[in-house]
Amino acid sequence: MSLFPHLKALGISGVQTDVNSWRCEADSEKGLQGSQIDLLIVRKDQVINVCEMKYCESDFSPDLAFDKAMRRRIADLRIATKTKYAIHSTLITTYEVKETSYSGNIQAVITADELFG
Repeated sequence: MSLFPHLKALGISGVQTDVNSWRCEADSEKGLQGSQIDLLIVRKDQVINVCEMKYCESDFSPDLAFDKAMRRRIADLRIATKTKYAIHSTLITTYEVKETSYSGNIQAVITADELFG
């Protein structure tokens, strides 16, 4: 088993990466709302995967609250780090993702089966 199954599941196992968690405090002067990112994958190909972990007992249904939270995290990351990298919203969840009006905003999904299967 790979030490980094999430990289294989994303199809980027050959890309050099740094893997961290990340957080920032709210700062209205800088335009930061305050965020925590469960898993941040910074890739040498100038892409950052902002990963949200969701444990569910059935398929996950992205809703407005989830969408707003992901957008806030991405905005805070852009402002705080001044990154020029592309940012991909990534969901790591137990099962599949149900199609909703917000599911199209998730650029990559990794299920438990893909991680541990």
